[in-house]
Amino acid sequence: MHNFIQLFFKYRRLLNLFERGLKIFIRYGFTEKQIKECLDKFVRLMHGYNCTPSFPITACVLKRNSALIQSYVAKGVDFAVHGYTHLDYTTLSLKTLIEHFEKAISIFKKLNIPFNGFRWPYLKWNEQIREVLNSFDFLWDSSQVVIWDFFKSDATSPEKWKNYQKMLEQYRPADAQNCVIRPKFKYNFVEIPVSLPDDDILIDRLGITNNKLIEKIWGKILKQTHKHGELFTLQLHPERIHLCEKALKAILEKARNLNPPIWIASLSEIARWWKEKRDFNFEIKKQSGNIYQIKMNCSKRATILVKKSDANESKQDFFDGYEIKNSNSFFIESDARPIVGISTNSSKSFIDFIKEEGFAFELSDNKDDYGIYFCKYPNFTEEDEKEVLNTINHSSSSLVRLWRWPEKAQSALAVTGDIDAITSIDFIKRAFGR
Repeated sequence: MHNFIQLFFKYRRLLNLFERGLKIFIRYGFTEKQIKECLDKFVRLMHGYNCTPSFPITACVLKRNSALIQSYVAKGVDFAVHGYTHLDYTTLSLKTLIEHFEKAISIFKKLNIPFNGFRWPYLKWNEQIREVLNSFDFLWDSSQVVIWDFFKSDATSPEKWKNYQKMLEQYRPADAQNCVIRPKFKYNFVEIPVSLPDDDILIDRLGITNNKLIEKIWGKILKQTHKHGELFTLQLHPERIHLCEKALKAILEKARNLNPPIWIASLSEIARWWKEKRDFNFEIKKQSGNIYQIKMNCSKRATILVKKSDANESKQDFFDGYEIKNSNSFFIESDARPIVGISTNSSKSFIDFIKEEGFAFELSDNKDDYGIYFCKYPNFTEEDEKEVLNTINHSSSSLVRLWRWPEKAQSALAVTGDIDAITSIDFIKRAFGR
């Protein structure tokens, strides 16, 4: 009986390997033809909605298939670095890690492939290798994982559910219910979170291939991020576009029809906007009585919001009690200063959070000057973010704010997918770190 069990598991593993190998061959083939068809379909679909995808690609794969990738640069595709080879970079020495960065960047530059961002292979990173990334001139990184719990264990087999749970452990994901999902400044680059489940988890890990179910899961994420004004970075690897084409098209269609609108943008566009927005500022002067003059130093793309404005300026209702101001200079009526007051003993992380959220704020210990005042966050963490925003949004005080997204968009959507291989040969070489 013991020998039978051993043989059973041995042959089951061999069968799994065979099935995996067959699946890889079917997806990739021996030439670039199949992936080219996938990329063509992907880009054509995105262009149909006047947007472009972001494709991090491994540098050694780029080098072996440079002509194909160069053809998509002309089509406006947003490429990024996905390491020199596809391996776990947290296992490398500092010297080897730097060598990989230098080789990857050299290949991209030599082949004239523009790049702004980076994504760690397997989405695996730690603070030590992040510091190394910071020493290179990347605009953004998109490796922080956010998990959405919009499907249950009964949607797949117990074995696949168990493997999925183990897989999540390597990602160390943030819980979408407990944090604000938007870009954040990390070191000198912008960190753009990726939402899971993606196509890899749904199809290969959980065995979900029904487009309607995939659309339902991604649709719930879209709905929640739009409701809260957040970012949905949808990850779909190009080799699975034929399995998810209908779901992706449905998501883009829904995004186009939502009101207030969703900003659909590449990861590089989002990162550039986030850095542009950082330089915007307010000028707030008290006039007679309880009237305040507001002047915004910002570009025309900025979305200027006011909460509880009683002035007779033209206005446009937005959401969560905010209205859009269509001018960079206006007056509002308020019993207290229409900005967030922050205690001088607050942590830098709390101040940075308020600033990135676009609120006008002042450091002060005179809490009576402000309708909204915070003094209890000397040790601010990501888990405190939604509590702070709920406090502000439920306040009846007037408030001035620069919104997260441009062009009066309520939320944002990006579509991305890693290119780890173009052919079956690439995939085999990937297993050997080549």
